[in-house]
Amino acid sequence: MSAGHWSAFSSVTSLVVGDVRRIDSEGFRGDEAELYRQTLTDELPPHLETTSDAWGIVAAALKSCATTLEGLQRKMSALSSRAVDQQREVDLAGNRVVQATTADGRHAEPDPRRTPLGRGHLRQRDRPGQRPAVRGTAR
Repeated sequence: MSAGHWSAFSSVTSLVVGDVRRIDSEGFRGDEAELYRQTLTDELPPHLETTSDAWGIVAAALKSCATTLEGLQRKMSALSSRAVDQQREVDLAGNRVVQATTADGRHAEPDPRRTPLGRGHLRQRDRPGQRPAVRGTAR
């Protein structure tokens, strides 16, 4: 239920308290009349007042909560949009890192085993699978 409903319950209950108190029971006679006056006029109105007050408090609390929630939802919406924008920036930065890493890999230092003559011209001593010659021994 909305705060408006609880507020309406509170108002109606408050009106009922006034109506019950205005009932003219002086014309009633006997034991039943006294029980009627005691129950309806003396006991019921305080309970209705308590009910009215409680429903009024519920209505006020719901209105306050709704106002606070509405403000927080506005802030959350703005933060959500900001988070989407920031995530996009993070993704773009990540892509730039990958691109830079790839570019760095393409421009890495040349293989030290290669000679200035170009690809495939390895110096004799740097060829894979060959043991270095030891001085004083013949091969």
